[in-house]
Amino acid sequence: MVSINIKEDIQEVKQALIGLLGDRKKAEKRILTSVAAGARRRILKNYKRHLGIKSGELKQAIYYKAKEGFALISVWSRRQYKAQTHEFGKIIHPRDHKHLVFQINGQVKKCATVNIKPRPFLENEAEAFMKSPDLQKTLDGAIDREINRIWKKK
Repeated sequence: MVSINIKEDIQEVKQALIGLLGDRKKAEKRILTSVAAGARRRILKNYKRHLGIKSGELKQAIYYKAKEGFALISVWSRRQYKAQTHEFGKIIHPRDHKHLVFQINGQVKKCATVNIKPRPFLENEAEAFMKSPDLQKTLDGAIDREINRIWKKK
């Protein structure tokens, strides 16, 4: 799970929205939703490069949600175990037998444990998005939409 906190970056925006008599909480949530959606797009764009797989199971489980003051990018709970394994790595052991059995290139391999190396795909990309010019473009677009929304109401 990755948490993006941009409280400091949008203080000016909050003040401007309050000054325009806009609904600050709704506007802030829409802006944060835009930022989280941009970070998710970046994660999905580079998903295969990090994980080296085409499986859409984990890719489709990545979601975002904006709450008061921050945006959250995570994986649906039923895919959480798989996502944590990829993000942080894990040592897996057999449950019911002495060995884990794999077939690799037609040969059967037996292992007592398997060390899965970390291949971060959520946090690295979310941080890269926060440091990229794409963040500023996303914020500018979201702020412009909010200002236009407020002006249309008046």
